[in-house]
This record gives sequence, C-alpha cells and structure tokens, in this order.
Amino acid sequence: MLTLNYPYWYIIFCVLLGIGCAYLLYRKDKTFGEDLKWLTPVLGLLRFLSVTLLALFLLEPLIQTEDKIIEKPIIVIAQDNSESIGLAKDSLFYRGEYKKKLIELKERLAEKYEVTDFNFGDAVADSLSFNYSKKQTDISSLFKTVEDKFYGRNLGGLILATDGIFNKGINPVYASKGLENASVYTIAMGDTTVRKDLIVSSVQNNDLAYKGNEFPVEISLKANFLKGESAKVSIWKGNKKLKENIVSFGTTNEAVSTNFLLPANTSGKQKYTVRVTEFENELTLINNKKDFYINVIENKQNILLLSEAPHPDISVLKSVIEKNKNYAISVQLIKVFKEKLEKYSLIILHGIPTTKRSDSQLLTRILNTKIPILICATEQTNYAKINQLKQQLTLIGNNGFSTAKGSLNASFNKFTISNELKNNLSDFPPLQVPFASGYKVAKTNNVFLHQKINGTKTNYPLFAFNEKDGQKVGFLLGEGIWRWKLLDYLKNDNNDNFNELIQKPIQYLVAKKDKSQFRVSNKDLVLENEQLIIDAELYNESYELVNDAEVEIKIINEKGEEYPSKIMSKAGNGYRLNVGMFKSGQYSYTATTSFDGKRLEKKGEFSVKALQVEYLNLVANHGLLYELSNTTNGKLFYPNQLEALEKEIYKQENIVPVSYTKQSVEDLIKLKWIFGIIILLLGVEWFLRKRNGGY
Repeated sequence: MLTLNYPYWYIIFCVLLGIGCAYLLYRKDKTFGEDLKWLTPVLGLLRFLSVTLLALFLLEPLIQTEDKIIEKPIIVIAQDNSESIGLAKDSLFYRGEYKKKLIELKERLAEKYEVTDFNFGDAVADSLSFNYSKKQTDISSLFKTVEDKFYGRNLGGLILATDGIFNKGINPVYASKGLENASVYTIAMGDTTVRKDLIVSSVQNNDLAYKGNEFPVEISLKANFLKGESAKVSIWKGNKKLKENIVSFGTTNEAVSTNFLLPANTSGKQKYTVRVTEFENELTLINNKKDFYINVIENKQNILLLSEAPHPDISVLKSVIEKNKNYAISVQLIKVFKEKLEKYSLIILHGIPTTKRSDSQLLTRILNTKIPILICATEQTNYAKINQLKQQLTLIGNNGFSTAKGSLNASFNKFTISNELKNNLSDFPPLQVPFASGYKVAKTNNVFLHQKINGTKTNYPLFAFNEKDGQKVGFLLGEGIWRWKLLDYLKNDNNDNFNELIQKPIQYLVAKKDKSQFRVSNKDLVLENEQLIIDAELYNESYELVNDAEVEIKIINEKGEEYPSKIMSKAGNGYRLNVGMFKSGQYSYTATTSFDGKRLEKKGEFSVKALQVEYLNLVANHGLLYELSNTTNGKLFYPNQLEALEKEIYKQENIVPVSYTKQSVEDLIKLKWIFGIIILLLGVEWFLRKRNGGY
C-alpha cells in the first residue's frame, strides 16, 4: 500500500511537471524526420515518466507492507545455582543424573517450543549451570529478568528448579505477578528434613572502635536437634583464642545468643573469627564459624559548637554530628568558653560574630590556628564583622532579613549528594536569610546552595565554602534548619536527606587535605561476591591531574602470597582498576608509578568478608514452591518427575503458537529497483536519441 506525507492531489503537479518537461523538450523537435516520426512521442513519453517519478519522490512516498508472523510459545528453564543446592543430601544426584535429564528435557522441548535457559543465584546468568557455587539466592530477580526479556512475547511457561530458599530480593510469590498469563512449573529440589546442625546465624558488632576502649559483640546461634547439649562459643584473632562462653540448648530447635566484650588494643582493620563446638553427624560444619571485622581508630575528631544563645538549630546540628562515631561534639556558650582551641578539628560558630559583643579576639585566635570554621548566621550575626574576616564572601548593603529556599549549584564539586536529596531539596521550607543588595564570592563553584527567593533562582549564596591560606571556611547564611529536619521526617518517615545535607559539609570541612602527588583509594570491606574497585590519582607539581604514567598494582594476601600484578586503566583524568573478587580474608596492596623522574608508591589494604547466608538455612521450602505454582496455574514436580512435567506442558491448551500481522512502513526512495526504472527510462531515451542522430 502506497501512502504520501502530502495530500494525494499533489500528484497532479507531478504529472503536470512531467508533461511540461516532455512538451518543452519535444514539441518543436524536427531532428528525426518523416521516417522516424513515431520516435518523438516515444521519447516524450520516456521523459514524462522519468520526470514524473522523480517529482513523486518530493512527496515522500511510503510503502506499507503487512507480514504474517507465527511465533512459537516460549518455555523458560531456570536452574537454581546457589550453594544450598550443592549442600543438600542429594547433591551427587543433582550434579549427575538430574543434570543429564534436565538437559535432555530441554532438547526435547526445543523441538516444539522456543526454549531459553538461565541459572541464578545472587544474579541471573544465561544458560544452565550446575556447579552450585552462588553465594546468595534471589528468585525475584529471575522473575524480573524474564518479565523484561519476554514482555509482549508468547511466553508459555517457566520451569523453575530450586529448593525454595531465598535470602535476597522480595518474596517470589509477589515477584511472579509480573509474568501475566505464564504458568510456573516448579521442580522441588533440596531436603525438607530438619537435621542436626549448629549454626552461627549472625554476629552483631560496631563497625569501628577506639583504641584503648572495649567493644561489644553479640553472637546469635541456631541449634537444630541439639536438645540437652552444650556448646562452646569462642572468639579468635588469628591463632589466639580471646574469650569463650558456654551455651546450653533446652529445646529441639532453639535460637540463643551470647555476648562478649573485647578490648581494642591495635589500631587498623582487625579480623576476628567466631567458632562453635562441632558435633558429630552435623548437616555441615561450614556454618560453625563466622568472621567479622572491626576498624580500630586512634581517637575521635573533636568538634566545637560555640553559640551566643540556645537555639533549636543547635540541637539538630548536634544530633546529626553525633551520628558519626568518628566525631565528638562539644556545645558551649561563648560567654563561658575558656578552653584551648587546638584540640578541635572543626569549630562551628552559631550566630557568631554577634552584634551584642566583641568577638574579634576569639575570631583572630581561630584564624591563626587554621582550624576549619563553619559560620551559621542568625539574627544576632554581625555581617560587618564577617566582611572584615576577608574570607572572600562579602555582603553588600545588608539591611534586615528575608526568606529563601535552597537551590543546588550544578557546578559545585567539593562533594556529591544523592539523587534522593536532590529530589527532596526543593520541598524544604525557606530559611531566614540576610537581606542584602548583593553578594561577592571568590568562586561561583564554591557555592553549594544558592538562594531561591519567591520561586526565583538567584546567584546569592545560601551555603558556601572557601579555602584561604590552608584554612577551610563554610558559611550557612540561613536560620531555621530545624524546619528542614521536621519536613524530611514528615515526608519520608526518616531524616536521611537532612542528615546527608549536614553530614557531607561537615565531612568536607573536617577532612584533612591530601597534598601528596599520588593518591589511591578503595573500599575497606567488600563481600566475597563483590567486585573490588581501586581508584588512583596522579598530580603534577602544579597539582593538576595527569595520567600519562603507568600505574601498577600488586596484591598480597594474609599468607604472604602475591597475585600477578595488574596495570590500572585510565579513567577520565585518573586511573581505575577492577581487580575482581577474592576469597574471604585480609589483603594488602602496593601501587607504584614513575613520574617526572621520581618513583611514587602508595600502600593500602582491604578485607573480604565471607558471605555465608546460604549455610544459615538448608531446609528446603517446598511450601513456597507449591504456592508459587498454584497461584500461576502451574504445578509442582520433583526432580525424578521430569517426564511427567514434560507431558503436563504438552497438554496445556494455552501453550500454543500465536500468529500476528506485523506492519512495516518504508520510504519508497530506499527501494533500489525504483531508481533502476528511472535510470532505465533516461538511458533508453538517451540511447534512442543518440542512435538516431539526436544530441
């Protein structure tokens, strides 16, 4: 079917153009004489056709076609490849005979259906796999993958082979609702029998402790069929036993906990191991121990909050800062403050300098110490004195107060905030700000938040930073941030956004600037199924980022074994390396490079935590699989019933091919044979003219 992008009556102009060209060219042509009188109208016709066809292309003709497509029903086979399957009592059967029969089932189904297969654990992967090595089980991610991949397709059914144990993602029954009309046929693997087993189910501990202090550890145990027994629970550091408790079990299936208090004597990342008694004939001994890590730091960073008078903003600032266990905050009134400043890592001045008293001496002392400052403005703030600080933020013509919301400065790059905070920032109520005819700031990208007045974004700073002579200074030119905290809780049932809005600036101000030319960073702790990323930066003498040199990484495990060295890839102006996954343990690395004739070296470390969730519950949940099949009009089968499963699928009347018509539209100009016709018409015309004495 032919359609045009212009009205069809435009074709008249194309025909008239063809007639006009042919008429003008041949109406007075006497070249061929009386013997070839017939040739002139033939040539005119050829010219008319070629010009008319060319003109038609200006109307953008489209050709619409319809194709009938028959699609086979799709059958998806998904195999649980997690460790819990490999730990079942029938694991040899699952690795041998069952594997063979499932592959044969796939081949037979492929003769009639379109078969796609997956394996899954903590993530979904293409093709079947039977090594049962995945550290977690996320059945919901499988349903999401199938839903996304086969949306709108003729999905007939999903064959799901699993033990029904999931420890990641949402409940599979809810996740399966996205499959629409496809039935789920479950293959119930694993063992539903509860057997004798003592499990270290969890270890609760703080992420960090301070050197010289003690830190608590709570260990939870799960005991199956150990009624009347007692077990030793001990904590080890390397080959040294630190402490031991004894617990008893009074019921057949019991959950108990025991507590320890351990000393933090050594700074740095510390690895500890929980071990429990190993009983005869236990289901598995792998879950009888568990590692945990503590980061022991030297001491807290002290933060001083000085104020002229009590204020609700002081309370919310204190509550947010206290959430970071690295910080200790002291809140004092300026009129009674007599301490030395040098022990503090940050000084917050709330309403200071004031209009009521002279704070010049204190401000001079603070500036001389080079300690970072955060100035929080209030009605009592003396802005003339702020201007006198010469910290490259000046208020021009300050007179009274107004209100303004915060608007994020897109060019600010001293730290980043989450997308959730960005989305919620515009909802925060306005703060009371100084009314000024103008502001002067050192650099526009030093402004974190601009003032948004009556819905209009301005260049006036609300939250800004500066660094002069090695001292960081922050300015929060708004009063009433307690309303931000209240609004955040009312809207989100938590204060996560507000906490981030305060914590990120505090962390930036407190952080000591690394002035080394070569810097390397990475996460301190990763799970054994998590990729470790190491980043590096190299600076020239002018502290400009460069990445001309080659950076090499060497990694050593806690046994002193060295892994093959790797070269970091260039990423933007820096370097990045994905070193992959490691077994649980502690590792150190050395990064080296040569630049400007100097050898630069950085050392670092990281810990890999064992992921043992698959060992915490080895009792198959066939009830979940029955519910899953029942709610999707499927059926449950056992691994020795694969032939019955095949017959069940064959007899389903809804798992049939479907046919549909697919319409496609294509520009006529893309059809090469049309051009062939036009060239042929013009070629024949040219040939006849030349052949008979024309030009």
